[in-house]
Formats: sequence, C-alpha cells, structure tokens
Amino acid sequence: MACISGGRKTMSSCLQQAMTLLARPKDWAFHILLWLPEDLPEGEVIKSQWAFPGDDRHPRTTDIQPDGIEVPLVRLRSVAQRAKVALDDFGVVDILGAALADLAGLPELVLDLETLHLHKLQRGERYDLGKLAPKDALILGAYIRAGRPLLRSEARHFARHILERWSALDLYSTREVSGSEEELEGTWDALFNNRAINEDEFAQAKSKLHRKLAGWLMDPETVSHFKLEPREGRRAQGPRAIGFSAAVYEGRKIRLVND
Repeated sequence: MACISGGRKTMSSCLQQAMTLLARPKDWAFHILLWLPEDLPEGEVIKSQWAFPGDDRHPRTTDIQPDGIEVPLVRLRSVAQRAKVALDDFGVVDILGAALADLAGLPELVLDLETLHLHKLQRGERYDLGKLAPKDALILGAYIRAGRPLLRSEARHFARHILERWSALDLYSTREVSGSEEELEGTWDALFNNRAINEDEFAQAKSKLHRKLAGWLMDPETVSHFKLEPREGRRAQGPRAIGFSAAVYEGRKIRLVND
C-alpha cells in the first residue's frame, strides 16, 4: 500500500512510478483529499497552514473531513518479468519503455502453411500480404515454430515438420506448394544441413526472404524486427543463433495459423 499524498511533488511522482513498476496484483496506491464545508473558503484553510480538524487555533477546521481515492495503476511488473527485465536495474524505465514501444508499434504476422500466404494483423484489421515461395515458407516457418533464436542446423527438424505437414495434406506439386516432394526434400537438406558449404545458399535465400518482407511491410523499422539475424552470442565464439527480435518473441508477434 502506498500513499502519494504530502511531501514534495518529486516524492509523490517517484512513489507512483515505483508502484507502476513494482506493484503486485494485491498492492494499491491511494491519495488523501480534504472535504471542505461549503462556507469554508479554501484560501482560509491554506492561511491556517493546513490545520487539521480539532486544532484549537482554527476552530472552523473542525468540520473538515478527510477523504481518499484509489490511484489507478498501469502495472508493469508482470510485463517486465515476461521480458526478463531486472527490476533492480537502474535502466529499467528506459529498457521497459523501449520494449513497450516496440510491442505497441509492431503488427502481428501470421503464416498459413497450407496456402503459403502471409497475413498482417494490425489495429483489428487483417491484410493478406502475399504468397511466399515454398523455400521462403520453409525458412520462415521453421523459425516461427522454434519460438527462439537457433543455429541453422538446430532449425533443421522444425523445417522437417513443415515438410511432413505438406505431405500429410497432399500439397506437393499443387498450386499451393509448387515442386515435388523430392525437390523440396533436397531444398530442405541444402538449407539446414551441418555442412558449411551450404551457408551461402542459406544466406542468399534468407536475403531474398528479407527483401520480400521489406516490400510488403514497407517500414524499415518494422522489417528489422522480423528479419532473421544473429541475436545471440559473439562472432568470435563461433556460429551465432539467428532469429527475430526479442520484442517479436515476447509479444508473440509472429505465429503460424492455428498455433
């Protein structure tokens, strides 16, 4: 429980901000007000140096009654915890502010693996961005299903699940999924195997996918969140896991249809 009444303005402001960041569901903040009789001017109370009811020096303050209101809180504690932001970090306000700004401005992308169409959901509206090539859908779908940054080789079995789904739906060599099962098996193996020789092929396919996303989403800042880029580790430590931005994962801003 926190009372923001009294003290300097800075104290009240800081206390309310602390409650916004730290308050648990059962915690609350309130403010104390004074109810004045109609015939008691506020100026007279101020001149009395805010005498309390019962002050013998100011008998007219006897009828003043205290009142209180609950202060609404935008509780960010759970948001910070989901984003893995340390609440004792001195930069928590800036970090959390940036994270919220990212989440608020990002659309949601939804990939339909049966039609290979990518949809954008924003402000209650749904837009069909266009149809991906099977190779693009294989790469994007694998990293969506993984749900976290991965090495190229680690994404291999997630991409395999997509091939199995297409096979179960009998989508090979159709208008939806052009190419035979054998052709796409070869594509999958070339993109996601452990051989370093195929790094360039994967990089070229990824760049082509990024260009398509850039043309569809238009905004470079938005595109930067959905690009598959190195997100973890350092180059000197070897291959780096790639994935979407942290804001995309935390806000679940990209997903597969029916997931």
